[in-house]
Amino acid sequence: MNEPPERDEELLTLFVEEAREHLSGIEGDLLSIEAAGERTDTELTNKVFRGIHSIRAR
Repeated sequence: MNEPPERDEELLTLFVEEAREHLSGIEGDLLSIEAAGERTDTELTNKVFRGIHSIRAR
């Protein structure tokens, strides 16, 4: 069953809002990883991957 066009637009708007939130967090985390160099926290790296996966999986 196809969604009405206005529903598609609503879903796209929601996706873009959530993706921007994830990207904002990812950006800050990547900068932290870069600054930490070899002392990077593994959990922070995993957090970045989870954020990316959340965007991709939508």
